Amino acid sequence: MLRREHEDAVDEMRAALDLNPNFALGHAFLGLALAYGAKGAEAVGYSETAMRLSPRDPYYFSSFATIRAFAHFMAADYAAALDWGRRAVRQHPDVTGSWRGLALSAAILAHLAEAREAMAKARELQPNYSVAWVERASALVYAADRARYCDILRPVGLPEQ
Repeated sequence: MLRREHEDAVDEMRAALDLNPNFALGHAFLGLALAYGAKGAEAVGYSETAMRLSPRDPYYFSSFATIRAFAHFMAADYAAALDWGRRAVRQHPDVTGSWRGLALSAAILAHLAEAREAMAKARELQPNYSVAWVERASALVYAADRARYCDILRPVGLPEQ
């Protein structure tokens, strides 16, 4: 998934869930892979299932919230993305991806002060977070999605390098 081998990642996650349909982390990562592959609506369902299967997990629940926020963003449900992004950073403020997702959803909804604050926190936690990093390392499968992501975040502080 992180190497943009989307179909392989989806197939592997589906195989894991065939073996254990109650594997909450498998549902979450399948949702994340689908979101990276521009299948946000389908991704939301898997992230919801992960949270339902493991609602009190002290570590993974915040990861599930981060994944759910990104899935909602990719499904164009920006208000839900913002809500879940806020929950994710409240639960674990040391997770860079949560701040990146919050910046993204806040920016697209024109909550610019919140987006700038989230971007600053993401950059504090991950100093190399930039357009160049997104192009090189983001798991977003499609170039158009990576370009849109950067276009949304540039005005709130995502640097080129």
